Amino acid sequence: MSLEKVLIIDDHPIVRAGLKTEVERLSDAFTVVGEAEDAAHALQMIQAENPSVVLLDHLLRGSSGFEVLDFIRKFNASIRVMVFTQSLESAILKTYWNSPVVAIVSKGSLLEDVPKALLALKRGERFLSANIREAIDKAGVEVLTKREIEVARMIATGRSNKEIAEVLGCSDQTIKTHKTNIMTKLGVNTSVEVAMWVTKQGLS
Repeated sequence: MSLEKVLIIDDHPIVRAGLKTEVERLSDAFTVVGEAEDAAHALQMIQAENPSVVLLDHLLRGSSGFEVLDFIRKFNASIRVMVFTQSLESAILKTYWNSPVVAIVSKGSLLEDVPKALLALKRGERFLSANIREAIDKAGVEVLTKREIEVARMIATGRSNKEIAEVLGCSDQTIKTHKTNIMTKLGVNTSVEVAMWVTKQGLS
């Protein structure tokens, strides 16, 4: 099985070194193919190495991770991006989480979150550090539309897509689309997790 090629993008050498160490703990599945300290260098490295995974700092010298993320989308949409940030600003986190980003790891969490996120990525799952998830959960009601909140509440009651569609007077496919959007925005993978979010927000 071929190794996942990882590119690390962060403007602090000590952070890059720490991330590299954590990636190398999973040397049977991942290998670091390069490092970049700013957006300009990052774009060059992405084109040169075509990594399968990018560990991306949000704040870069004179730029942000959004610029790099936009480039990645255009260059190779199959590259999986893991954002590494100290920000708990809901607007920033929501923007990343509603994009193709597969993981957001907090710089305020333990370094062990890095291999956890990489292993989740390897399984095809998304990952959030605990404090990042808490920040997104708090902003969740702002993220979902009124109709999505309505659908989420019905999901929490255990109703099927067909039953929800009948109540709302729309098609099963429309409910499936709402459900997919809800899970993507909340960063969850199952109806049970949607139900847990609804309960946690006092919407049940």
